[in-house]
Amino acid sequence: MNVSNVNAVALTPATTRPTSASEAAAAAKSGLTPMQQGTTSKALEDPNVTLDASLTYTAQAARSAKEQEEFDYGVALNHRQQPMQQANTALDTIEDRIGDVGKAISAQRPDLGKANWDFTFSKGDLQVTGNISASDKKWIEAKLNGDSALKNAANAYVEAAKSYLETSDENPAYGAINGFTHSVVSYNFSNVKDQIASVGGFRNILDTLSNRYKNPSNGGTLNPGDYRGADSLEYLASLLK
Repeated sequence: MNVSNVNAVALTPATTRPTSASEAAAAAKSGLTPMQQGTTSKALEDPNVTLDASLTYTAQAARSAKEQEEFDYGVALNHRQQPMQQANTALDTIEDRIGDVGKAISAQRPDLGKANWDFTFSKGDLQVTGNISASDKKWIEAKLNGDSALKNAANAYVEAAKSYLETSDENPAYGAINGFTHSVVSYNFSNVKDQIASVGGFRNILDTLSNRYKNPSNGGTLNPGDYRGADSLEYLASLLK
């Protein structure tokens, strides 16, 4: 999901005055609606665009449904920049640490190194899932939770996912094309942390992304760059309810 890095803009009411002819012409030339002038990176980069100081939630009542939808999408887009970056950084750390911890587990318990298990983050701890015994789960959990970098990164990722996906005033609900599945998704989620813990683990996320980049629909390989975090969150969005 390639999204420009847009910094949040604090819009405060300006002194009321008539719009000049040059300002009106510049706004028309930009091709942006007043809503878009205040929420898009293009507006921030265009010196001819005048930001609309009335773009607050208290001023939205009279807007059309389409304008409201566009506004909510713009607000959500701005809000999601930070959690996308946080998720990307967290995934990098999780991948690095689980590689080392996984090697240590395989060395001590070769049977578990080959077993089908995964792990999630819930209630402050890493929890193991999969078709292994309860005692084996506890043994692996002790290894995972003993790695503070892995544990902190998992917590950071879940917090980023909550911020990115859970509906709030800063992250309004809207419908859009999912950046991972390319199907229409209603971005209106609640209880995201609990849902993440039940729909799949971090190894599944990393494996799914790896397969996507190695086998894209047009063949060859893809370099995810800094967008792996965003792709992972879009993948989760396709799984949540």
